[in-house]
Amino acid sequence: FAGMPLGKALTDKVRNQWGVDLYTYTSAGHTGTAWEGQEHDGYILWEDTVLAETLDTVTGQRVGDREIGELVATDLDNGAAPYIRFRSGDIVRITQAPAPNGRTHARMWVLGRSGDEMLVAGKPVMLSEVWHFVELTPELTDGIFQIVRYADVMDRLRVRAGYPPDRSSGDLEDLRHRATGALETGLGVPVDVELCPIDDLLATTSSVAKFSRVVSA
Repeated sequence: FAGMPLGKALTDKVRNQWGVDLYTYTSAGHTGTAWEGQEHDGYILWEDTVLAETLDTVTGQRVGDREIGELVATDLDNGAAPYIRFRSGDIVRITQAPAPNGRTHARMWVLGRSGDEMLVAGKPVMLSEVWHFVELTPELTDGIFQIVRYADVMDRLRVRAGYPPDRSSGDLEDLRHRATGALETGLGVPVDVELCPIDDLLATTSSVAKFSRVVSA
């Protein structure tokens, strides 16, 4: 299947509660795909088909092993229309260290898209980080939320979170307080949380494959 990535809570549910040995995959800079290994710890890049670089998003210089940068990919096996140093827009970490299972191809962890980074109260915040801390609140483990981007540089992070009315206690103020606390503690920035019934939030998107995680005010 393709579409939105799975959050950690849903991935754990599929693997541990449903008993499905689930493997996820991602794009290797549009040169092909990269799949998880058996440890589910990073996506394996097929280095006989792609030359993967990780470049600083500002300076364009290479970053070190496991440091954060943009994936820049070059096709090695496409003789007709290869991508040459294609700037993927994916923000990743890459290591050349062998995987625990012995695989020696590079492994990659995807943190988000270049447009996912926001500056909040002077601190960079990634969409994937917000996702992680939203799911720490039990009622919000479905991971249905939106960041309301009201300015290029924001003094507070605004999060619109979907909750399931049938699985919530009814004390929405307590839920909002707990969700706000988890986000502020984890991200280190001021946060405003708006709660919406999950079906109402899902109804705002027109795509069956992708839910808009960042919306304009």
